Amino acid sequence: MGRNIKKFVFILAAVCFFLFAAAGCAAQERVDDKEEESSVAERMILTIDNQSATVLLAENAAAEALVARLRQGEIRYTADDYGGFEKVGDLGFTLPRDDSRIQTQPGDVILYQGRQIVLFYGSNTFSYTRLGRIEGLALQQLEDFLCAGRGSVSVTLSLGR
Repeated sequence: MGRNIKKFVFILAAVCFFLFAAAGCAAQERVDDKEEESSVAERMILTIDNQSATVLLAENAAAEALVARLRQGEIRYTADDYGGFEKVGDLGFTLPRDDSRIQTQPGDVILYQGRQIVLFYGSNTFSYTRLGRIEGLALQQLEDFLCAGRGSVSVTLSLGR
């Protein structure tokens, strides 16, 4: 009888060990899933003349502050052509700057002097803070979307969730 009790205790301990190990793995998977969700890059919706494009946002304080502001509601401003390679518009408020000298490319979304958003359809080298990049548009599509060279446009920024 004593031997059966020992066997029963051993089997019970083994079952408990495997149950706790499985629960630990499941808990770790949930932690891994949450870490994966939080590492997914934030996206913003850019709308011009009822056409929308997605902007993959940079991972910096300016983009984070912009997302925080967008959580309160969409942002609207007017952007104008400048220099034959960009659309520039004043946000009406300031975002944190971390300017560095960068070479922009068509599709870049840039913060200039802390309060202006620059949407590039050409390139330039200057001291800016990168906010993000417009996704999925070829150069001609990007120029058409931004109404390149055609004057003022109304821009709406949102999180579009």
